[in-house]
Amino acid sequence: MGVYRHEAQRVGHGTIIPEMTDTLAARYGGRPSPATTRARWAVVALVAAVAIAILVEAGLRAGSPAVTFQVNSFTTTTHSVTVEFSVTKAPLAEALCVVRSRDVSGLEIGRASVLVGPRRDGRRTTDVRYTLPTQGVPNTGEVETCRIVRSH
Repeated sequence: MGVYRHEAQRVGHGTIIPEMTDTLAARYGGRPSPATTRARWAVVALVAAVAIAILVEAGLRAGSPAVTFQVNSFTTTTHSVTVEFSVTKAPLAEALCVVRSRDVSGLEIGRASVLVGPRRDGRRTTDVRYTLPTQGVPNTGEVETCRIVRSH
């Protein structure tokens, strides 16, 4: 038939000669039992579930920062700006926020770091009112960043 001895031979409509399959089983091992196959799939499913759980946890941590802030309003005078903003964080954490002001051309004319301390009443949001002296006539008052500096 032109088939090498180590290859399984098909006869008729796909019938495999039994002695050849026995030789292959001896050489490569037989088929795993159904219990072994189920155990392998269980391990694969467990590893996949753990990997998905780790990715979801990492995504949740990245998606929910430890501190958020929002500028509620600002009012300007000739040489200062008063910025009212809210900081949301863990109640006992301390945050450091950078408040700044720019003039009508966009040039920064004032900057300060404002410490937002812990809250003993358990509330997460702190309303802050800060007056920033400026080196010119302010056009804006903004909170550039807030970050946690101490977490209890």
